[in-house]
Amino acid sequence: VNLYGMLINDLDGTLNQLDGDKNGIEGDDYVFSFTVVPDTAPTVISSDPADDSVGLEIDDNLIINFSEPVDATANAATLSCSQSGVVALLGVQVNDTAVMTIDPVIDLTDLETCELTLLAAEIVDNDLTQDNMDADVIISFMVGFPVVEIYGIQGDGLVLSLIHISE
Repeated sequence: VNLYGMLINDLDGTLNQLDGDKNGIEGDDYVFSFTVVPDTAPTVISSDPADDSVGLEIDDNLIINFSEPVDATANAATLSCSQSGVVALLGVQVNDTAVMTIDPVIDLTDLETCELTLLAAEIVDNDLTQDNMDADVIISFMVGFPVVEIYGIQGDGLVLSLIHISE
């Protein structure tokens, strides 16, 4: 952008032209530049639990971090679990925040798998041109930790899992 010093006068009643380079001599041009950052749709940058994780406690909240502040309707997220079925959620409807804290209304069941779906059509950013997320986001996780019996690692006692042959 160029501001031409000879064409710009102040409005205080005196004719003072622009001193663009601030050297005390009026009439200098002032040049500056800037970069326009493209407007992008919001994205999920992290979640707790993470996708494909294990170890969520039965009463933990689900935390979603977005790339920018968003508005989300009460229908913006669904949770479906292998034993609990479809679970009602609190905290889904948010306004102008980059963090969504979702509270399942019931305790989840230990060792069940769950799928949290964030619906793109229900989540929009808050900048000048509102953009929905580009696509739905699905986060799968397991509540608790699966139990692995020692014989599942070592064998059942009749067969050795590791054989060492020495000469």
